[in-house]
Amino acid sequence: MGCCSASRRRVTTVDVGPAEARVLLVPGGGASVHGYFPELASCLGTHARVIEVDPPRMDIARGRRWLRLADHALWLAQAIRLDRDDPVIVVAHSLGGLAALRLALDEPGVVAGLLLLDPSPLMPAALLPAGVLKLIAASRKVAADLGVVGRRLRRDLRGGSVSAPQKRSAAAPRSVPTIVRLIWYLVFDGVALSADLAAGRLAAIPTTVVSAGEHAPDSATRRTHERLVTWIGGASLEVGEGTTHPLHLQQPRKVAEAAIALLGRIS
Repeated sequence: MGCCSASRRRVTTVDVGPAEARVLLVPGGGASVHGYFPELASCLGTHARVIEVDPPRMDIARGRRWLRLADHALWLAQAIRLDRDDPVIVVAHSLGGLAALRLALDEPGVVAGLLLLDPSPLMPAALLPAGVLKLIAASRKVAADLGVVGRRLRRDLRGGSVSAPQKRSAAAPRSVPTIVRLIWYLVFDGVALSADLAAGRLAAIPTTVVSAGEHAPDSATRRTHERLVTWIGGASLEVGEGTTHPLHLQQPRKVAEAAIALLGRIS
């Protein structure tokens, strides 16, 4: 394992594969990446080298500040280049999927492919001009959904063999400021991201979107995942049968296989 730092940035690489094949991990919920994917590096075997990086002070489970999507993408791009100046496969879960999409839009030279694990639904671009009342209603719905996700994560993690950092990473938001930051992230940054993707501003890139099996075929989340695939040239949708939102914990080997498949498409 190697470690390097620059300007308060910590980049960790796990040398489990050839130097030319690299996978960047992006956690969900603004959590620390360290411990968030407890089995993925070992499941990748000798196929890839894993990069982990935490942007400065970004860990909402510990009350730290929340980055805008563009800032998060910039930090990730700098970390990738700090390690080496060629593109990587990005494996991202939940809200991390939105940061990964922003990274691919803003810094296309560093992203060779995307594996988006049950990415958070993007707010529709038509929502923002629809009026303040609709925006407030949507914000309340997002806050309620976040509470459901947090309870579901605690339920799924209960009794599981995961690390203490992983359990902290999956903690539900515990404060009003945190909820407000998450709503801002989804409503405002999500609207801009949706508009960019819908306008075809993301060049064709090998992408796999994995939708958790718990989502009904006609659910809003599944429809959002399907729409996302139509916006990205070269994207495909897979359903993680028998999974809930933290599918990276439930099926790490399948996640690794999907990442390896993407590596095969770019080699």
